[in-house]
Amino acid sequence: MERDDLDWDEVPETGFVLVRGSARISDYRTLEKIAANFDKVDKVFSTKTGKQPGMGKQMKEMNTVIDTFFKDTIRVNITNAQRCEFVGPLARKHLREDIRDLIYKYSSAPPGEWVMLANIARVPDPDDSEEEAIIERLGEVGEGSVARQMGQAMGMLNPFQELLGSVSYPEVAVSPIAVYREVD
Repeated sequence: MERDDLDWDEVPETGFVLVRGSARISDYRTLEKIAANFDKVDKVFSTKTGKQPGMGKQMKEMNTVIDTFFKDTIRVNITNAQRCEFVGPLARKHLREDIRDLIYKYSSAPPGEWVMLANIARVPDPDDSEEEAIIERLGEVGEGSVARQMGQAMGMLNPFQELLGSVSYPEVAVSPIAVYREVD
């Protein structure tokens, strides 16, 4: 389906879409390294960001979240004119160039219109709340065998994984097939 004006209500549950809009690339491996070494990097550049109270602690906490939930992930996000966001993972092994080289050349928010051919994986329901699901599951861990408690704990942690490692409204999860710029 190719529609430059694809609105949230028109996104199909499955199938292929050709989306045009602004792009953003997130390389979590690099972000993790920056967060892990924030104090050292801050000293090298003699910036004042590290001097803000709690900034070093926030970077360490961010490093923990990235390490736990994102690790080696690269995500591409294309937002069309109707502000519908299509987000999908990029596999490093399928890139012709290293992601750092791509970000160096184009930036993590490359200017201009980009195009993504993608297979729709999941369209979240606007009425679903991931936060509410987590709160509900927190109360479910109770008594029983160790195996049962481990199963309940896993059931409780899975929503955290989904909350931080998946899309939620107004994003659409996709499997990108190609991301490119058209040249006239």
